[in-house]
Amino acid sequence: MKKILVDIYRSLYGYLDSDLPLGLRNGKIGILLFMALYSEYMKDKQARDISERLLAEIIPKVYSLPVRLKDGSWGALWVLQHLCNWEILEKDETMQRTLNRLALICRSSQTAVPIRKIPEDGLFSEGICTLAQWNEEDTLERYITAERLIGLVDECERLLTMDICGIHSPKTMPFSLLHSIVWYLKEMIRLKLYPYQAEQLLFKAANLYPILTDIDMVDRYVLTSLLSDRKMEFLKDQDNMTFCHILGKVGFYSLLYNCPELFRHLWKPFVLPSSLPVETLCGLGYGILQCKMNAYG
Repeated sequence: MKKILVDIYRSLYGYLDSDLPLGLRNGKIGILLFMALYSEYMKDKQARDISERLLAEIIPKVYSLPVRLKDGSWGALWVLQHLCNWEILEKDETMQRTLNRLALICRSSQTAVPIRKIPEDGLFSEGICTLAQWNEEDTLERYITAERLIGLVDECERLLTMDICGIHSPKTMPFSLLHSIVWYLKEMIRLKLYPYQAEQLLFKAANLYPILTDIDMVDRYVLTSLLSDRKMEFLKDQDNMTFCHILGKVGFYSLLYNCPELFRHLWKPFVLPSSLPVETLCGLGYGILQCKMNAYG
């Protein structure tokens, strides 16, 4: 795995002078996250310098990004919050102001409309990012976060049960949205926040599974793994290039959901192709680093 990590680092280094978008899934925020984790695991000063340079470049621009996780401001908030949680970034006054401003921008986009927006990038972004702010210490901040998390359980109920004419139907929701809701509800049960309602909604989510169609096989794998212990071995039976793309997607979700077993179960030796896109390289890197470090929760 270590050799592949170094090869991923070199490949991403080659993208640094490219005209990349800012996003987490396909751009500079994603590379920033990889470089920060890589520098921590490998004790690599050059990678740390790159992550600091990218951070300085990205921060002034994140406030104008679309309010999404994969390529927008929710993703920037999630990355910065986790790097602070993992003590890779120092949460000083300047960083705290950045986090507060980003959170305000993201949440304002939801409260400034008559009907709460359906997630545009197929993920329960607000729930994922609010969970990143959870703190076990008995502080006022923790109680505020708990209230937000409980309120978002009601939002899960809306997404799982309510048809909004021309806007949303549970029977046609993106499969990625469904598995991000499932993960959120499982976390609420783990934290003992509104657990009875979360358990009821998990049952409703499981009943939606057979109804949805046109399901990406990675999304099916992630949801199946979250709902049960059953694994999909056929995902390993792919040519090398296809398998790398699959494993890259799974690596992204394994870090996003703090579920290293998603990546670990699917792992098998492979040859890193020379022409992989940023999102696949970063996803592979996230999965390997999370399995190696096994410290990010």
